[in-house]
Formats: sequence, C-alpha cells, structure tokens
Amino acid sequence: MVDKITVGSVCSGIEAASVGLPSKSYEVKWLSEIADFPSRLLNHHYPNIANLGDMCNVPEKIIAKEIHAPDLICAGTPCQAFSLAGWKQGLSDERGNLTLKFLDIIDKNDSERGLEGKDSTLVLWENVEGVLRDKTNAFGCFISSLLGIDNVPDINKWQSAGFAHGPKRNVAWRVIDAKFFGLPQQRKRLFVLASDKKYFPENVLFDYFPETIPKYDDETLCFVKGDNKIEVFRSYTDCLYTAYGTKWNGNAAAYNGSLFVTQNNRLRRITPLECERLMGFPDNYTNVQGAKRTNRYQALGNSWAIPVVRWIGERLRDEFTNPKESFLDQCAYTKSTKLSLGSNASFYFPSTDIRSTEDLDFFSPVINGSI
Repeated sequence: MVDKITVGSVCSGIEAASVGLPSKSYEVKWLSEIADFPSRLLNHHYPNIANLGDMCNVPEKIIAKEIHAPDLICAGTPCQAFSLAGWKQGLSDERGNLTLKFLDIIDKNDSERGLEGKDSTLVLWENVEGVLRDKTNAFGCFISSLLGIDNVPDINKWQSAGFAHGPKRNVAWRVIDAKFFGLPQQRKRLFVLASDKKYFPENVLFDYFPETIPKYDDETLCFVKGDNKIEVFRSYTDCLYTAYGTKWNGNAAAYNGSLFVTQNNRLRRITPLECERLMGFPDNYTNVQGAKRTNRYQALGNSWAIPVVRWIGERLRDEFTNPKESFLDQCAYTKSTKLSLGSNASFYFPSTDIRSTEDLDFFSPVINGSI
C-alpha cells in the first residue's frame, strides 16, 4: 500500500473530505465544485489544490492524464432528486443523473489505473437515505454499476445496511446517524463504500458489536454564559438543512424548536458558528471574506458530518493496510439474507443491529462560548 491514499473529490462543497480524512493517511489531489460560495471557500482553505469546476469535464481530464488518477474518489452528488424536500424524481431528474456522471468518472479512473497496474478505484459516496426508496431504483442502478453487473436487483425499498460481492467490486452501504458519532445532531445519511475485489468494505462500515443510545438529563439544557441565559430544547437538534438561512419555518425542525434556542428569553436561530460545531467543522471554517449568513447555512446543510468521515477514513486506512476476511465470515452471529444474481453477484442484508455509537455530546456545549 502507498504511504498515503490519494483522493479526488467530486461535488466537493466545502470539502468535508479534506477536513475529516486524516491528513497523515490521505492526500487530496483535486477538487470539483461549481457553486460560487463553496468555490471561494475552497480557494481560501486549499489554494494549492486545483478546483476542476464542472464534474462533467473530469472523465476527459483523467483520460488525457491532465489530472492524477487517485486511489479514492468521493462524492456527495446532489440529493434533491431523492430527498423528501425535493420532487423525488430520482434518475429522471437532471440532478439525479449527475450520479450517473459520477459513475462515468469512476469508470474512466478505473481504466487509467488499470493501465498503471493499480487496483480498481475506491469509492466513497454519500446521499440522503431517501435514495434507498427512490421509485426509479436509483440505488440499485448505482451499486450494480459499481459491482459490474447488468441485471439490476428489482427492489423497491432497500434495507438501510447491506453489502454485496460482484465481479468487478465489493460494495457496502449503511445509513449512519451523526448523533451516534459525537455530534448533537440527528443527521441520517447513506454512505456507500466500494473497493477492489481483494478487500471487503463491509469491514469498514459495519461494527461488530451494537451499543445503546446514551441517556441524558434534559435539566442540563438551561445554562448561563456571562450575562446571557441560554435554553435549548433538547440534547440534540434535528438535521440541519440547506434552506435554514432563508426559511424561518421551513420544516418540522423549525416548528418543534430543535433548530432554535432562547437567549435571555428571546427566540433566536442557531448561528452559523453553532452550525459549524453541529457538523464538526473547525470554528469559523465557513467565515471567509464576503460570506453571508445564508451562504454559510446552505453550505453547511449540504455537507458531511466530520466525525463520521473521520471514522470511515481511519477504518478504511486500517482495512486496506491490513486486509481481513469478510465481516460475514468473521461474525457467526450475523444473520444475513443472501440474494444471488446468477453467478455474478451476491447481496447480503444483515438482520443484526450494526449501529455504532460514541458518547453523544450535549447540545449545550455547541452553544456555550459561541455568543
């Protein structure tokens, strides 16, 4: 294995991958982002890493050897086509079709790496959990392409966790909630990890022993900071969303108070700084020159939870430094439903609870010190 895993980032946003992946193990070679504010932020924080702009141009740049063909390509392609807040049109939506463009990037990167005698591309993909229930079976199409099979499983609702072994790659997926990883935010997101056949990504995404959700005393939710009396409404917030900067009552999270606090008995929104902490970013990471509050809210609501990225990155490095047998073989208690597609691929849907938790921080430390 190389000293560092090289990374290409597609739909980079504000680059949670660069923040979350341990720098001692990963080196980001290029970015791809077109939105104005995230692009300005990337230029501010990563002036020495090229932003390639439109992801549609990335395949030809790889083939032309204009950019490095990295070991790992990560992306959070637009979620609006699959989210409850969008029209849920899946692959019939232009934004959903960017997922197919992402697969083209992976295919071209595979071709280039094959010429260099290297393994198939590692893939880390994130999206809303709604993609598992998409009526166009976008998820089935997506992982079938990664696996290298033509006969897409006809599944209307995919389980929240599973893995598959195919002729081209092995793939694992799992819905991960950030509130189990040290962030006081209930943020469920689907993560897909795919690898060369010699590795087993289920060993990275799955935990071997389930744990319980920690319990907290809500009386700690009211505290004093200097001359300010602060009250939050529960130990963790609902999921931050991109419209938070423009919609005061945009969804249920606004109505139930989980995205608001009271300060000296007056209701106020969670600030951009507090949102950074809820996502795990460094303080003022999005506070670059010319940034508006709306820019910061939208960019953070679109990003990835940093502790989750770090957890995956650390386990990924360990797995690919010291490959192990599949999770399925190691854990006798794991009961799986196996779906075979001819002789080409097998899908496994574990019936055990593979949830992982770390100590859930209180919401109050996010607020404390931000005034």
